[in-house]
Amino acid sequence: QQDYQRISPSIIIMPPVLYPHKSRVDGQVFLGLSLARQSEEGHLSSNTHQTAFDLNQLLDRDYSFVASTGEDGWLAGGGEPGPPDSYKLASQDSAHVEILRIGTYRKDWGGVPKKEICQVLESDQTILIPQIELVPTALVENKTTHDLELRFDMEPGIPNFQDLTAPLPVNWQLRFLHNQLFRHFEFPSRFCPGAFHCTLARNVEFRSAKHRAQYFAKCDRVIQQWQQQGPQPLHTMQGGLSGEPSSGLYLFTDRKNVTHFFKPNFILSNGDDEDKESKKIIILDVLREEWDETALSWKPCGKGSMSHGDTKKSSRWPLSSSSRKPQQLRTVTPPPSSRARTPTKKRPDVPSKRWTTPKKVREAAAADKRGITPTRARTPTKGRPAVEDVRKRAISNTTPTRARTPTKVRPASEDVRKRSTTRSRTPTPTRTRESILGSTKPKRQSSRRSKRHSTPKPKRKPEESKNPGRKRSDSTEKYMWV
Repeated sequence: QQDYQRISPSIIIMPPVLYPHKSRVDGQVFLGLSLARQSEEGHLSSNTHQTAFDLNQLLDRDYSFVASTGEDGWLAGGGEPGPPDSYKLASQDSAHVEILRIGTYRKDWGGVPKKEICQVLESDQTILIPQIELVPTALVENKTTHDLELRFDMEPGIPNFQDLTAPLPVNWQLRFLHNQLFRHFEFPSRFCPGAFHCTLARNVEFRSAKHRAQYFAKCDRVIQQWQQQGPQPLHTMQGGLSGEPSSGLYLFTDRKNVTHFFKPNFILSNGDDEDKESKKIIILDVLREEWDETALSWKPCGKGSMSHGDTKKSSRWPLSSSSRKPQQLRTVTPPPSSRARTPTKKRPDVPSKRWTTPKKVREAAAADKRGITPTRARTPTKGRPAVEDVRKRAISNTTPTRARTPTKVRPASEDVRKRSTTRSRTPTPTRTRESILGSTKPKRQSSRRSKRHSTPKPKRKPEESKNPGRKRSDSTEKYMWV
């Protein structure tokens, strides 16, 4: 346990075993109870290990409410028959309740040898095995894996440790065995997955929310009938003390293979009061503590993960105990954000604009105008100027502002005139008669022309006018009208 505390919890993503860094290989060996029962609707080769509860009443083989399940189908109530009756994997009834997960029989993988387990459980002084008498308490849906789980919780969660005449809680045998096994066996792969439940089906999806509610309501009626009968022994064979029917503990290699059965060696007698009282003291002494999977340590009864940890992983509909009424399940409390809020009264003298002058400053200014001196000095609030600061600021605003120094000196007007005269500008050409009609004088060669174009072009002869009424003059080189 000390080695486990050195590891960061955020790194560990494996099951809550005792020593994660020493648990090498995960296995399916466990100690628990078998609820298998042969049924005509299930697999015909299923074994019968209990006759107290017909779990087939909790199943939906016609899929009226359930839309789909895992590939194994229904694990209880006789199992899956296979095609053509069921097109799931044909499998026997494997309904069970785990009390101690061992994993493997190899120490180098973090398990316990099979021989050591049998020696401890077959002795009469090490582990006290009571007569197992159980009753289901609720049917829940696991929020993480969406499995249907039949719960066998201890109710009430905290026994009456003061009064020896008070009856023991329901299903106290499971917690009694669990605490003894956890105290005696200490190995890396030790843990108990979700104590104490029986998985009916995996990866269950319902047709709708309405069908889900109807299915859980049907199952709740069946559980209530079982609770009216009280706890029942899970016996199928003769044994134990005085030849009475007994129900004990099973050793599983996996959920389908049972290898050993350990009969009870600690039975409460109904006749001898002294013997019953002495055994009750032993039972209550073992039930005073419980194992917490989160902290991996022992805690007082009612403060560990067994008492309140399963409610976070499962959703119950409804609890079959008398402490919870069905009417409380139908009432829906709205979230805090959607509740109606009481409207607050508006303050009459508070201005709506944020930039208005504060009330204390306005009162002081009005008193100053009337010549009334305030009786006491008022401390200005944070971020608001005092009255004297307001006056000084108003006076300073009336004084002329200082002339600013120009950043760039502008040239005088004479410099502008000189600059304009020295600058050579090309005059804009005027539109004359020559520019319009053309001139016989050769054009001035541009300085930008290249050398190969520097030779003047031959003079172009004027063409005769097509108009006979107009005559060209050679002296003036202008067009004249005759």
